[in-house]
Amino acid sequence: MRRAGPIHTVESEEPGEAHSAVLRKVPKEIFRVLKTDLFDALSVSDNLKQYVAAYIIYYGDGNFEYTQSVVTENRLQAFIGCVEKNYPANPFHNFSHAMDVAYALSNSFKQIESDRFFSEETQFWLLIAAIGHDL
Repeated sequence: MRRAGPIHTVESEEPGEAHSAVLRKVPKEIFRVLKTDLFDALSVSDNLKQYVAAYIIYYGDGNFEYTQSVVTENRLQAFIGCVEKNYPANPFHNFSHAMDVAYALSNSFKQIESDRFFSEETQFWLLIAAIGHDL
């Protein structure tokens, strides 16, 4: 059975969420669209990209428990910030593309119920590879 990450809203009062930069910064509309096939990474403003990418990886279905056990949200966000800074500023193979690839992979994990054959650890590392695949 699929273990889903928590459902988050800006108004949520879950423990620890008040301290989460990712959950505070990402607009509710983006949370909603990330649960669909309609996410457009190119529409995410530059000041939110790092937070949206961190949300996709940290709070993803299928790897949530593992991810929280091996890395803090702040550490992952710092890593993603370094990844973002090192992506070239070109028309296609840029950080928006990397975020789109991570989203597509995460979405595919849900659609094919990847937890039936991939461990949470494998799913986490595949998402890390997706976010940095053009570096």
